[in-house]
Amino acid sequence: MDPDDPSPEASAYWKKRDANRQSAVWQGQEGRALIAKRQYHTCPICFETLYNDEEMHLNHILPKKQGGKDVVTNLVLLHEICHRQVHSVFEGEKDMRSRITNLRKHFKDLIATPDLVQTENTID
Repeated sequence: MDPDDPSPEASAYWKKRDANRQSAVWQGQEGRALIAKRQYHTCPICFETLYNDEEMHLNHILPKKQGGKDVVTNLVLLHEICHRQVHSVFEGEKDMRSRITNLRKHFKDLIATPDLVQTENTID
């Protein structure tokens, strides 16, 4: 099935496929599942799905050496390549928090779009 196909059948297929992957990926890792959910299952660096078969890494928003803790609110999941980019180009806490905030706003706006809501209602 083509991921660019806009039909309701294709959309339902990809939605179900991602849901199945999420269950398999996070089995026994509730903390990481919560982090993924907070990010709308999207990498905040490249804005792609976390489930594209790339390895995922945890990244501290506020680095541990600057007093950051190992808590859900200070962690994000990134693709391995995106994680490398974060560490190769200095991104401070404000930059990472800004990316996450923008990601959340984007998805809230997307969810509020009438066309999307209508499409989702017709799938089920």
